[in-house]
Amino acid sequence: MPRRVLLGAAAVLALAAAGPSASAPAQRALATGGEHTCIAEGGAVECWGANGSGQLGDGTHTMRLTPVSVVGLPGGVAGLTAGRFHTCALLTDGSISCWGDNRFGQLGDGTGVDRSRPTPVVALGGPATAIAAGSYHTCALLTDGTVECWGDNTTAQLAAAYLDESRVPQPVEGLPARATAIASGADHTCALLETGAVDCWGWNLFGQLGYGDAFTVRILPVPVLGLNGARAVDGGFAHTCAVTANGGVDCWGLNASGQVGDGTTKDRPQPVQVFGESRAVTAIASGYFYNCAVAGGTVSCWGRNAADEMGDGKMVDRKTPVVVKGLEGVQEISAGGYHTCALLSSSGFRCWGSNHYGQLGNGRKTNELELNTHGQGAIDAFGVRCRVQCWAERPPGTRIAMLALPAKGWRLASWTGACSSKKARCVFRLAKDGLVVARFVRRR
Repeated sequence: MPRRVLLGAAAVLALAAAGPSASAPAQRALATGGEHTCIAEGGAVECWGANGSGQLGDGTHTMRLTPVSVVGLPGGVAGLTAGRFHTCALLTDGSISCWGDNRFGQLGDGTGVDRSRPTPVVALGGPATAIAAGSYHTCALLTDGTVECWGDNTTAQLAAAYLDESRVPQPVEGLPARATAIASGADHTCALLETGAVDCWGWNLFGQLGYGDAFTVRILPVPVLGLNGARAVDGGFAHTCAVTANGGVDCWGLNASGQVGDGTTKDRPQPVQVFGESRAVTAIASGYFYNCAVAGGTVSCWGRNAADEMGDGKMVDRKTPVVVKGLEGVQEISAGGYHTCALLSSSGFRCWGSNHYGQLGNGRKTNELELNTHGQGAIDAFGVRCRVQCWAERPPGTRIAMLALPAKGWRLASWTGACSSKKARCVFRLAKDGLVVARFVRRR
């Protein structure tokens, strides 16, 4: 997935409520994808947000700003997972159905055809107890403690040699013990073992496998070094986090936005502590470049915050955890690309962060504004100085003010796109998705 610099989206509500308030049914589950969200309640599934690949499962490719029912699921739902553009449901009989993008075979139906309705995963080696989706691959934990994966394998995220992709499940070889949980990052996968250890495989450019190295790809599982027992694990774009046996949190991998949570922006190829044992963390969720953890029913987040992923309304990256205000009684949490949703104990769910595709489920969406610079200079907008390329989200009709800042020896030659000003300061209203380019040239 592309890495983009997202400018502060201050107008996105810090907490967007959606869904009915009701007592907790027997089975609830939540999954956030790249730009969509799904929830399972009472055995049925509803989804909302982006739908270009049919990832909402309603039989259409229409973006939805509020929840719509997934049609054609063959049974009750015990769990959900979502990739960048696809979704999968674990059914109560241990089978799996998937829908959405299938360009790499990540739906596991033996084809490469996108599906706007659920299709069963074929040739699974047995009943599954858990599922996890990366950007373009999917994995299942089976009842015997083995793991099978399918979809994209260009960085060995399936742990299968000599395959670029697989349209049917492939067994993961080399795990030293039975797995009890699984997690997928964008292009890597991890398994929590019955011993409390964690093994990971796949893309390792930034040390996200926790093996102490980087700039590698690991075809076979390798142990996360220095992790003293784990209870849960999740993966982001190129980082990984685990809830430790004593209730703390350790993270490792890419740290450009502070997502490792150690107060720095230095990449970490081995685990470093975010929370100590006194926090009693019970769940962890990793988005592209951030994380959120649940402790005592409250949520704390850290990392990239340009789309208000932290829920604090500050739009400033956080190198250490901050509490999401006004949120209590959280039972489950899921982090997508740039948005997060939480299941509450007695009042439906809450979502916050990016809403360009209606993935918050509150009936509204934001417009996207891309900013580019040519030559030497920057654009000052939303309290951030943008160089080369940035983007931001704002509700339709928002008044936008920005300032061109040429580098020494350079001058502003022109604005193009949504901004038509001939002066350094440009003001306009964002009526739709737009592009603004500031072109700088050398002074003569």
